[in-house]
Amino acid sequence: MSSLGAALGNFALLLLIFAGFLVVGFAIWWAWCTAYDLFTRIWEEYVVGPRRRRAEQAEELARIRRDAGERIDRLHQAFQVASDEIRRRSP
Repeated sequence: MSSLGAALGNFALLLLIFAGFLVVGFAIWWAWCTAYDLFTRIWEEYVVGPRRRRAEQAEELARIRRDAGERIDRLHQAFQVASDEIRRRSP
């Protein structure tokens, strides 16, 4: 009977060690995921976010410049037409 008790005690000890490995493994996994999430949030907020905002601002500025250029071209054409009309009407 004592060998059965020793076997059960060894088995219980093995289960306890296995459960400890599971708990420690879960704690390491949780810490890694938390650190990774924190790192990605910081990276997104302070590195990727400003780059993205600068890129969006550059696109907006390029669009504004393109629109302004088109307006200037249309205005230049209108002045050219008006100038030609004035030249045509003047003696």
